[in-house]
Amino acid sequence: MWARTARALRRLALLVPFVLTALALLLLPRPPPYNNAVRLPTPPPPPRINLQVQNVIDESKEVVSNEVSERSSRPWYMSGGENRNTHHDPHAKIFPEDSPGDDRITEQLLYILPEDEDIPVKKILLPNGLSTWGVSGGRTEFLRNKCPVDRCTLTGDTREAASADAILFKDHHTPLNINRSPNQVAWFVSNCHARNRRLQYARQLSKFISVDIYGACGSHHCPRADPNCLEMLDKDYKHDALPIVMGARPSEYAAVAPHNSYIHVEEFANPEELAAYLNRLDEDDALYNSYFKWKGTGEFINTYFFCRVCAMVHANSRRQRHVHYTDVQAWWRDAACTRSDWRSMAQETRDAGS
Repeated sequence: MWARTARALRRLALLVPFVLTALALLLLPRPPPYNNAVRLPTPPPPPRINLQVQNVIDESKEVVSNEVSERSSRPWYMSGGENRNTHHDPHAKIFPEDSPGDDRITEQLLYILPEDEDIPVKKILLPNGLSTWGVSGGRTEFLRNKCPVDRCTLTGDTREAASADAILFKDHHTPLNINRSPNQVAWFVSNCHARNRRLQYARQLSKFISVDIYGACGSHHCPRADPNCLEMLDKDYKHDALPIVMGARPSEYAAVAPHNSYIHVEEFANPEELAAYLNRLDEDDALYNSYFKWKGTGEFINTYFFCRVCAMVHANSRRQRHVHYTDVQAWWRDAACTRSDWRSMAQETRDAGS
């Protein structure tokens, strides 16, 4: 009996490990079935529509940003420009002695006053009358043009001369009185006693070509401030008037005017020679039109005369400049105009070329 019991215990001891192993296999998680196919990477999700819309918006913003950047980089006095100085420069070169030989226009247009000061309004007197200058009284001219320095007022009342900070004079022009003209040359002049004898030159020129003289020195009248005057030039004379200039040296005109946009009298030995060339221009449309090829190139800026005057009046006061000039022309732009007789001027030109 004991022998049978011992054999049964030995058999049970041998079965226990197998039973435990089977239970363990049943309780462990089952691995996924084996697949010998190549596993491809998970493809990215399709792009969302709102991302494409966002790209379009970004591109639009970039275009707008470029346009804004261009406007902000152009000075305020140019077409579409917005750029202005933000800091007052007490040493800005706006007077002739500050920058000899330069016209200083851009410096005057960009000049500003300190923002943290109570700036008084300066009075500018126009004794020839506001209408002569084509402006309104008060501060209208400065505010309308958004001048960087706008603390000025205009008046035409000569009784205010004693309290004026600046007085500007201008030649007088008689009222409009136009008849249609068959002539080829129109000249506007109000100073009949110029030292370079330009009136005498015009009269010599009229011996060889028809000339209409407008202003106080001639028989025709047309105020330059009247827009009808410019319309008359286009209507009654050859369309696209070609300027004939004298007084300032050729180099002075070349510095401020487009190339081949005018005729300087010093290019000809005498009025007769000039008249012969003008008659040739009248007959040769191609040659005449060559003087207008410059149109549409570049940009002529508005120099905002009264904006600059206001800036200079304030700058002069801040610098406490108390000076006296016996020769305003020499101070303003030394030797820019030729005061000698046109005959002497022509002779000097020929001597210099020989």
